[in-house]
Amino acid sequence: MQQASSLRLTPLEGKLMAWAQMREVRCAVSERVQTELRLTPRVSRELLDKMNKRGLIIQLQRGLYLFPDKLPTGGTWQPSAELAICYYLSFKKAAWQETGPAIFQYHRLSEQIANVSHVYNDQVSGAKTFGKLKVQFIKVPPNRIGHFEEIDLRYDRFAFRRVGTLPRVVFDAIYDYSRFGSTTRVYEWIEQRISDTKFIKELVECAVDHGNVASCRRIGWAIESLGAKKSLWKPLNGILKPTRSFIPVDPTKPSRGKINRLWGVLENE
Repeated sequence: MQQASSLRLTPLEGKLMAWAQMREVRCAVSERVQTELRLTPRVSRELLDKMNKRGLIIQLQRGLYLFPDKLPTGGTWQPSAELAICYYLSFKKAAWQETGPAIFQYHRLSEQIANVSHVYNDQVSGAKTFGKLKVQFIKVPPNRIGHFEEIDLRYDRFAFRRVGTLPRVVFDAIYDYSRFGSTTRVYEWIEQRISDTKFIKELVECAVDHGNVASCRRIGWAIESLGAKKSLWKPLNGILKPTRSFIPVDPTKPSRGKINRLWGVLENE
C-alpha cells in the first residue's frame, strides 16, 4: 500500500486501510472490522473513532463507516454527498431519491449552488453531516418514491445515485414549496416547457401518482392556463372533486385574485 508523503499512519491504521483497499471494502460495520483485524471491541472502537476524527474515514452512523478507495492526499478525506447517501441508505435498505435545490441545479433549472443535499426516503428523517457535507433526509411514505433515474458513480463501481427526473423535481418544487422556496420559479419552468409533450405528460403522471389535492390543482391550473392540450391535463381534472374552497396559486402571496372554478384556485400569481 502506497502512502502519501504527507500522511503518517499508525501500524493499526495502516493495517485497516490496507485491508479495506485489498478487499475493496467501501463500507463496513465496526463488528466486521473487529473480526477481520482480530481486534478487541475496545481497540476496534478506539481505532475507528480516532480515524474518523482525523478525517481518514467517515462515520455514517454509530458503528457504520465509509472508507476511501485510496489514502487521502494531505491527510483528510471528504467523500461526495451522493457517495455517503448511497452507502448510508443502502445499508438501511431504504428506497430513496435526491431532490431539492441541488437537483434543480443538476437539471439546470437553477444556477444557485446548494450547500445542503435533500433526499426523500422511507426510513430516515432529519439532518445529518457526513464529514463537512450536510444532508437533509425527508422521510416520506413509499408511494412518494418514484420517477427517478439511477446513475452509476464513475469513481466508485459499487455506488450510484438516484436523482428525480426533471418532471419529478418540478413536481417536488410545487408539492414541497415551503421547504424549497420554489413556488415563483416553478411556474416559469413549466411555461418554458409547455410545448414539450413528454415533459408535461410525465409532470401530470407525477402529480397523479405522488401528489395531494393542492399540488394537483396548481399543476392542472398551470398547464391548462398555458395552453396545453386537454388530453394532457384531463387526467388531473378527473381525479379532483368540485370544491367551494379555493387555494392560492402562489401560497406565499396574499390570497386574493380571480377565482378559477375549474381548478379551485385563486389566480394570485
